[in-house]
Amino acid sequence: MAESTQPGPSSEGRERERTFVRRGRPVVLRELTGLVAARADDARGETSESTIPAEVADLLPMSQVEAFERQGWRFLPSSTRASPADTPPAKVYLGRGDRVLLGTNTLTIKLPSEPASEAEANALLAPFNCRVVERLPFSRGLYRVTVDPASARDAIDVANELAASGLVEFSEPELTEAIGPRSPSDG
Repeated sequence: MAESTQPGPSSEGRERERTFVRRGRPVVLRELTGLVAARADDARGETSESTIPAEVADLLPMSQVEAFERQGWRFLPSSTRASPADTPPAKVYLGRGDRVLLGTNTLTIKLPSEPASEAEANALLAPFNCRVVERLPFSRGLYRVTVDPASARDAIDVANELAASGLVEFSEPELTEAIGPRSPSDG
């Protein structure tokens, strides 16, 4: 899929459009290019102040930001490298309805047929700088894969490259979002 790097009307170059395909339909996200999120597992709980840099605060719904912060996420300028080396920082996106989404370095793929082994699946995926994390038991050929953190590409790039290659039936990046509390009537 083609990507646009044109800023939105009020973004002043702080975002770029990203697209991937989910269930045969394009999904359009706005990547906030000056911001990443890092997980601090020991930092869960209430925060006394927001970790959102002032220059992008106007782009984000604060209730969603606060939900992520309560779960130990910290928002940092993208120039910051505060994440552990084995945990790349999450890119920050805005989805439909300005939902805050965090990009992971993992994606779900469906191969047209079941490889004989995980090693065979990894051999198919190696040119795309990704490897199998786990086989998902819901369907034959379904895998959760991770993108090599040393790669210059992210999960959206790799999902699009895999889809364009014809190697997979589908490939979708995993995105994390804050979900509000359920009410008893949600059943």
